[in-house]
Amino acid sequence: PIIGYFISADLSYVKDDNPSAIGNWKVKDDSLNYVLENPYRTSESGFVSILNSEYFREDAFEKVKAKENIANKGFNLAGKLDFSPSKNINLTFGGSMRYFNRNLYSYTGALFNSANNPQEIYNTWRAYGRFMQKFTAVTPEDEEKQLVKHAYYQLQFDYSQTNYTIQDPDHKNNLFNYGYVGKFNTYKINSYGATDTVSGYTNRTVWVHNGFRDTLYTFEPSEINSDLASYTSAFYSLFPLNSGIYQNKEIVQFGGGLLNGDVPPAIYGLFSSPGTQYNGYSKYDGRQYRITGRGSGDIKKHEISIGFEFEQRQDRYYGVAPVGLWTLARNLVNFQISELNTENPHPVYVDGVFQDTINYDRLYNSAVHSEFDQKLREHLGMPKDGLNWIDFDSYDPSDLSIDYFSATELLNNGNSYVTYYGYDAHGNKQTSKPSFEDFFNAVDDYGQKSHPIAPFEPNYSAAYIQDKFSFKDLIFNIGLRVDRYDANQKVLKDAYLFYEAYTVGDLRQMNSSLLQDIPSNIEDDYIVYVNDMENPSKINGFREGTKAGDVTWYKADGSVTDDPTLLNSTSGITPYLVNPDEQMNSSAFKDYEPQITPMPRISFSFPISDVALFFAHYDILSKRPASTGRLNMIQYYYITTQGTNPINNPNLKPERTTDYELGFQQKLSNTS
Repeated sequence: PIIGYFISADLSYVKDDNPSAIGNWKVKDDSLNYVLENPYRTSESGFVSILNSEYFREDAFEKVKAKENIANKGFNLAGKLDFSPSKNINLTFGGSMRYFNRNLYSYTGALFNSANNPQEIYNTWRAYGRFMQKFTAVTPEDEEKQLVKHAYYQLQFDYSQTNYTIQDPDHKNNLFNYGYVGKFNTYKINSYGATDTVSGYTNRTVWVHNGFRDTLYTFEPSEINSDLASYTSAFYSLFPLNSGIYQNKEIVQFGGGLLNGDVPPAIYGLFSSPGTQYNGYSKYDGRQYRITGRGSGDIKKHEISIGFEFEQRQDRYYGVAPVGLWTLARNLVNFQISELNTENPHPVYVDGVFQDTINYDRLYNSAVHSEFDQKLREHLGMPKDGLNWIDFDSYDPSDLSIDYFSATELLNNGNSYVTYYGYDAHGNKQTSKPSFEDFFNAVDDYGQKSHPIAPFEPNYSAAYIQDKFSFKDLIFNIGLRVDRYDANQKVLKDAYLFYEAYTVGDLRQMNSSLLQDIPSNIEDDYIVYVNDMENPSKINGFREGTKAGDVTWYKADGSVTDDPTLLNSTSGITPYLVNPDEQMNSSAFKDYEPQITPMPRISFSFPISDVALFFAHYDILSKRPASTGRLNMIQYYYITTQGTNPINNPNLKPERTTDYELGFQQKLSNTS
């Protein structure tokens, strides 16, 4: 036929894709409903709340065969069209798609909180076009005359795309809905301190305005997270309104009431309490373009195969911990008016008589005014430099947006609320590709650093040739494949430095006073380490080499040491930096050097008898770096806050391994 087609599809529903052989425990429904309606009891002191769920006995639980709320629903589609316009030409267009929607299992949430399992939506699809042409002789006589026989070649182009989202199934990307408990109203009055040192008011006590005091903190529960709100409602129901317990948010929080952005305490510190929100929203967009070509033909006794391929990836990712946005925003709002303007007092007079009281306005400090507060005031129709105090937790989540934060505020000095590349800090896909320098220099409309990060775009290419031939009884397979991998990103020029440092040669050009301390065996390209970064007075040691794990350390006297801590100063190991006050910038980085990996292959076999065969092969194999090879500039920029957390290594190289085998194969037949 000139045209042919193939199509297939399947639907699936899996209640539990990894069932336990011994079953799973969960709290019974009536016990769960009880604890949601009555989450707390008071402690012996009568103030602090205790989880009722920590008092359940065995009869409150039951064993079930399948895990709760992790069903997987999905489908697969595949199809292709084949065109054969002539005997030796074939053109194919095809594609496939896979989709599933499931809730992810959480061990800590399985006992009490499976209702809040996060949702994963996964979708991947692929489309391709392939052209193949064969070269066949018209007659057997013509075939005998051909130098190259049974020849063909094939070219194919592929495009694939993978997207996934992990989220709360109800809140999705409504980030301020995560962790929302309800509306809180704060009632404040001025606070005063007595003093007799106020200028102009001698020999009398004057009450001076020194701040503000909360008198009442009221709560209205929300239906957005009704289970979460029940904890705060229960706390408010435990004590009478005139008890003074609800004076401010600190007392409410200490007693067990949840504020917006709080999570219930874990049961015994092990299991998530009912109503605990999944604290995450993430999305991934991965695309790949691929071109391949291959061909083969027989030349006399040689079967020659050749081929090539090229892949270009583009990966984007965005992740945010949305529950904590409430706490971050609360700390930023009103911060610029947290002090009083004591330079402009307002004495209180009644009928011309001074009432021994002095008030002050709030003091506006533009230098510490957060971008979040500015944008929130614009949204609420308030002047940006206004002195009115915003009762932040009295507003609905619909009035708030992650877009109000600057990237710097979200990164929070390395204690980051977001992770991103290919998206901006607010989760918007980039419309243009930022340069590496933009991460350090680009600013938003408010003059704050926007720290854009380009997508991760590694590329891979390869070419190969192989010859299969026989020599007497020996059958040989000899070939060579050459891979080229380019991470297509920046890496550190010196694996041990984020800033430019002086070498011994630099000191010689500067005619530095430290030159007298340099031993004769130390070369000009060695990095210098000193006793003080700002004002060095002596050299503590040297380093030869810039590659991680491939360096030699020298003490000040020129002797080699395996312990670089011997170079310590009072502030740790201190390289002699060109500019100690410099911020990290692009000058510390260089382009990744593409890695070329030749991979020869040889194999042979020969028969020992009619039923036995000896074979052997030797191969060089290569594996591309894992995902930890992506340059994570957020980790580097805030390196001092990472603690013991592992740091990605963008300078990873493909892993090269050797595979060889000697074997003997025998065919056993059933004979009498």
